[in-house]
Amino acid sequence: MTAFCTYFTSWTTSGIAAARPAIADTTSCKISINYSSSVHLDCWTIQLDSDTELIRNVTRGKNCEFNICTEQQLDALNTVLPYGLDRISMDRSLTTETLAAFVPFSAQEICDSSGVLYGQNAVTRNLVVVDRLAKSSGNGFVLGMTGGGKSFFCKNELVSLRLKYSPDKADFLLLDPEQEYEKVVTELGGEVYHVGQDSINPFDLELDMDERNPLAYKTEFITTFCEKVSEGDGLDAQTKSLIDRAVRTVYKDFLKSKSRYLPPLLGDFRAALQKMDNPRAGELALSLERFVDGALNTFSKPTNIDTGNSLICYSLSGLRDQMKPIGTIITLDHLLGRVMRNYKAGKITFVYADEFALLFQDEDTGKFFSNLWRRIRKYNGYCTGATQNCEEVLASESGRAMLSNTDFVVMLNQSPLQCPAAF
Repeated sequence: MTAFCTYFTSWTTSGIAAARPAIADTTSCKISINYSSSVHLDCWTIQLDSDTELIRNVTRGKNCEFNICTEQQLDALNTVLPYGLDRISMDRSLTTETLAAFVPFSAQEICDSSGVLYGQNAVTRNLVVVDRLAKSSGNGFVLGMTGGGKSFFCKNELVSLRLKYSPDKADFLLLDPEQEYEKVVTELGGEVYHVGQDSINPFDLELDMDERNPLAYKTEFITTFCEKVSEGDGLDAQTKSLIDRAVRTVYKDFLKSKSRYLPPLLGDFRAALQKMDNPRAGELALSLERFVDGALNTFSKPTNIDTGNSLICYSLSGLRDQMKPIGTIITLDHLLGRVMRNYKAGKITFVYADEFALLFQDEDTGKFFSNLWRRIRKYNGYCTGATQNCEEVLASESGRAMLSNTDFVVMLNQSPLQCPAAF
């Protein structure tokens, strides 16, 4: 709706074309309300009356108000000229909805002094500069359909943050299931680790964890790992007690040396089970045989990646379907250990998980990642999850909890079928 207050006078030459810009503004404006003044001039009274009637007929259906300034031609002209004078003193009543359109603060601006550039405000055309570290929860979601720009957005943020923070101030860890980040990581001086070809030792352990006993945490993780290996409905209480006993045995020398010795390997854990005179321990050791001496022995060797690099991409595309749940959960455990080590060193850790809805396809992996999402803020870390399927995230209880506790959400192009779920 547009409102014009137009003053007509008859002592200067002009034509009907002088009124056409005002008419064009009236017909094109759909949302905002403009209160403006204009003067239509003509040297002949007959022509002026004709033009006035024409303009009124055209704009009558546009909720416009026109007034003829009889014997106020000079005052009308001085009012519309850029002098800042009001010689007509015309008032009109405005409803609350109409008046709200004149309030200049109709759009939210985000411009943190210590942030990085994310784009341009679509309403005000001002820059959007955000510092995620200043938010109560710096974790973030990037949601959008295929081709919507999720990976590009994450790469752009990664480059900006990488240039902002020096390697001794922040580390960047990426979970890449589709090999989309290898090139940008290489260009930024990072290292790409191919899970399934390179090796991660699931028994790597970070000591001096403030939140809980590190050995108790590792025992819980190894128990989950053994459940994946057994491919059953879960382990009973007796088997879990045997796992706990074997974990304490293989870490005994490592804990006494205060991590001066190398951490144990999966083969050491299997040997500790074989030494127990218990049929359940023997069955579990037999389940581990293919992961120690067989074709799936990827995780039975010491970690061989450069953990000193401040930018690491964990490429999960090389994992076979059978190894994906196990390989992903071992990668997440290694990633959490890196976050703990950075926290002790006073460093920030940024974690990116591309297509992270895939993590929720496995229940244990989804729970592990959800736990990481909640805890990482306490260790000066920040997670970013990118996915194209909003429904999968919202269908998971853990996914809904993660989304509700996130301050930074980027909504890119959404599929019409998923818009009700996304909003």
